[in-house]
Amino acid sequence: MVDNIPVGYDERDTVGPKSNRSRVVPIPHIVAEEISCLTQNRSSDDLLFTSPGGSLLNNSNFRRDVFDPAVEDLHLSPLTPHDLRHTAASLAISAGASVAGVQTMLGHATAAITLSVYTHLFPADLRSVADKLDAEARKAQARTSAPVASQSAAGPHGAPTVSGHAAQSRSTVRRLTRSHGT
Repeated sequence: MVDNIPVGYDERDTVGPKSNRSRVVPIPHIVAEEISCLTQNRSSDDLLFTSPGGSLLNNSNFRRDVFDPAVEDLHLSPLTPHDLRHTAASLAISAGASVAGVQTMLGHATAAITLSVYTHLFPADLRSVADKLDAEARKAQARTSAPVASQSAAGPHGAPTVSGHAAQSRSTVRRLTRSHGT
């Protein structure tokens, strides 16, 4: 748990989230291991990142003295700390995070806000969706005693059954696949 305000520091010296609510931010193990090294021989009330004098880190001073020179040295201009927020969201999405997970991580009030900014990053690979559905259907089929294709296509009153729909769908997919040359 990381607090915004360490014991012994004045709350007026800190800047909280716009929503005034706490936020959960996932930290990869590799980062947690580095932080663990930084916190050895420190009290849980000590600041993790400090000014050169060991006091509360001021955003403006950090930007001027550390962040902006590093950006220049790495030829990454005009990168800003807020850009890193977008990078974190992009990396989370590419790692498979859900819309709700990214929403929580960024502190967005609604999933609609998250989608309005990041919708282009969520995969819309419909082939992948179809492949995953196919894999799940095959797993379910393997658990049953008879293959879907061999089950009756009609129920007791002549109405199509789920397996009948599946057989009909496979037939339609085969026809469509042949006609589109895939």
